[in-house]
Amino acid sequence: MKILNIIKEEINKIVNENDYVGQHSAPHRESNSPMYDLTDIYGDDIYNNNAARYFKHYGDNRDYGAINTIQSAKDKPNKPIKIYRAVPDINYDDNLKLKEFCDIISYYHKYKFFRMGNEIIDSLDKKYDNFDYDDKMKHIFDNINRQFDEIYSNKIKQLPINNGDWVTIDINYAKEHGISNLNNKFKIVSKTVPARYLYTDGNDIFEWGYNVN
Repeated sequence: MKILNIIKEEINKIVNENDYVGQHSAPHRESNSPMYDLTDIYGDDIYNNNAARYFKHYGDNRDYGAINTIQSAKDKPNKPIKIYRAVPDINYDDNLKLKEFCDIISYYHKYKFFRMGNEIIDSLDKKYDNFDYDDKMKHIFDNINRQFDEIYSNKIKQLPINNGDWVTIDINYAKEHGISNLNNKFKIVSKTVPARYLYTDGNDIFEWGYNVN
């Protein structure tokens, strides 16, 4: 158990140190524009009625949603903005196993016996083959619960949004990133921050750098 904890701690440390920054650094205050004042990088057009058409990404209503968020922060550095980021689901395999255990336990509670043909149950059925039926069922049930508790207690803390990260103001944009770049094994993390913490290099109205320093 101790070795497993050490391994998971090292994995968590490595992922956090890399900070999942992607191929290039996110925009920051030294050379980019804050969300509350984008005239330097986009000009006054970012604040007029045609902004969604001028700076479109998708060419549909999603662009209008992003522009509405951007325009709502004009001259308001403390305007609360909700940001999102797709991060690797480092507990993906453990969560699948936990779900399988939950399904097994739920089935047992409903029918008072275990569904055969399940690899876990078949293995435990053989392990406790020398016990009578009732004792065998109890040992299988206890074993499943122990495995569940062990995996659950050793799950790695989910990655947060960190200073210097790429973020987006649109949850669906974050999901698209997770699907295309993280093999669909991702979690969406979010937080609400002041507009003064968000910076852009003018490349995309959906992509922002989260910078608190």
